[in-house]
Amino acid sequence: IVDRVVVEARPAALLALAGAPGVAVVRPDWSSGHLAGPGGARHGPLAVPPSDVAAPLGERFRSWAVDAIGAPALWSRGLDGTGVVVAAIDTGVYAEHEQLAGRMAGGGRGWYDPVRAAERPYDSHGHGTSVLSEAVGGNPSGRVVGVAPGATWAMALGNFRNLYSRSRMTLAADWILRVARPDVLVNAWSHDEGACGTFDLAFIDAWKASGIFVVFPAGNAGPGAGTGESPADLGGAYPDGRPVFSVGGLAPDLAPHSESSRGPSRCGSAGFPRVAAPGASLPFAFPPAPDNYGTGDGTSLAAGVVGGAAALLLQADPELSPDEIEDVLRATARDAGAPGEDAATGAGLIDLPAALAEVRRLQSRRSRRSEPR
Repeated sequence: IVDRVVVEARPAALLALAGAPGVAVVRPDWSSGHLAGPGGARHGPLAVPPSDVAAPLGERFRSWAVDAIGAPALWSRGLDGTGVVVAAIDTGVYAEHEQLAGRMAGGGRGWYDPVRAAERPYDSHGHGTSVLSEAVGGNPSGRVVGVAPGATWAMALGNFRNLYSRSRMTLAADWILRVARPDVLVNAWSHDEGACGTFDLAFIDAWKASGIFVVFPAGNAGPGAGTGESPADLGGAYPDGRPVFSVGGLAPDLAPHSESSRGPSRCGSAGFPRVAAPGASLPFAFPPAPDNYGTGDGTSLAAGVVGGAAALLLQADPELSPDEIEDVLRATARDAGAPGEDAATGAGLIDLPAALAEVRRLQSRRSRRSEPR
């Protein structure tokens, strides 16, 4: 995916390698010292311990997120993500959960473990299962969690135990591009290697250039200004230098969640976050049992919601480019927070029925351009 090689060697060999022709730089395998989810050391990616809230959900429940973004209107038209692959780089996945079982991508495209090389998926933390269920939960037996319940999923264990490392992220990013080849990629992580680190931007550019819609959470370091986290708040992304597509989190009253990171970006990104989605008091799948659930907060969950939304739009029009999806979601978003585009919610709450209408207009224009004259 990039011109980098992961090397494990003795000091003398590394020194020799550094002087070899064609080697531009040797970097250490920097690793996060604390939680790699949005919020870093200040806030975990999920603000409420899932085990404390599993019981009150009951036998049947419905995430307020699916109605807030208008997903049922698309479901009623047969758009549930069928035929679309949604991948994530995260802490792994509990594949036996009832929200996810039976829909992992086949042919070696569904799971990658650069840590233990385990053939069977596992979740080293729980974060990956939670976020993925927001995107593609199958909603069995009236337990409604996911936005794209018909989509197929894939998972790369890039953040073992919810810690970021350069080597694992490089390997996971490469696998996503070469093997998984998803339509949508949810990157519910950040790191604390200083502000505006661009190590991951090359991955983002390559994914987008290959046709993958890429979404990041804004972070959980709010409510202060300028609290975005890299790489979500980076600018200069493929193809036209636009900002990385980032999502702020909303509370059930549709106000910005207090911990959702705010702009402006410290990294020159024009408009951060780009949009907003439900990111608080959301139910989600969680290990260790197939019917175990939790509820919690975090822009990681909001990024999962947007990943599922993109899957529905791609089922409606598989020819949509990543930039077209970004533009459609922003152009059709409903105002939230302060009037107009703002530093907490970007263009506003994503609105799937309005987005689908815009997609249909794009299809119509594309069809007219292709007609013989």
